[in-house]
Amino acid sequence: MEYLTQEEIKQCVEYFENNTHHNIRNKTIFLFGILTGYRGSELLSLNKGDVFTKDGKVKHTNQSKQTISV
Repeated sequence: MEYLTQEEIKQCVEYFENNTHHNIRNKTIFLFGILTGYRGSELLSLNKGDVFTKDGKVKHTNQSKQTISV
């Protein structure tokens, strides 16, 4: 398996610097995938409720499988 180098990641992020609606979305998806290690299919299956609580906080599941908001 090959991974992106730091330089390749930087080039991808720079590509998204044109702040169009699609580039903001694409940059967010790209960085979320890089930072979490999620695969494309996992990213696409996420729903807003999987990431945010009803009061807008980010959900975090710890190693004990307990979900907390941060």
